[in-house]
Amino acid sequence: TLSGSTAFEGVSSSFATTPYTGFYSAFFGAVGTPNIISQTIATTAGDTYDLSFALNDSGRGPAEAVVNLGGTPVLDISPASGFGWTVFNEIGTATGSSMTVSFSFTQLPSYFNLDNVSLVDASSGGPTAGSVVPDHGLGLLATAATLLGICAVAGHLRRRQTA
Repeated sequence: TLSGSTAFEGVSSSFATTPYTGFYSAFFGAVGTPNIISQTIATTAGDTYDLSFALNDSGRGPAEAVVNLGGTPVLDISPASGFGWTVFNEIGTATGSSMTVSFSFTQLPSYFNLDNVSLVDASSGGPTAGSVVPDHGLGLLATAATLLGICAVAGHLRRRQTA
């Protein structure tokens, strides 16, 4: 789900930076109201989940990235200057049969890039914090690509019809 500001966000093979791996990464550069991307997934109550993702800040402050896992902030960074691709591992415990993972970004005057998002049930012998986890796929980037692509096509068609 995309919410918050819908300006200055998208999926690209080269915008602001090249992807961490693969061919595409999402970019977010909201000013004021943050860009938010989230997904609710089925979980097992009481199990521990390891969220892994690669993040790049191609600019300088003011900037903020907030990551929530099950409604709990697990990362809140406000870098004063940009940083290259960095893999983060954050741990959360499911309190019910579903959990929402959300990323919120504001970045003036540049962009955050997000890639390789995965969520693993670590209670079943999965990875622990600090380890690199392969992309098992929450589908956040695929969802973003689809939604942003539909919005871009709709905007293009709207402009063409009124021109």
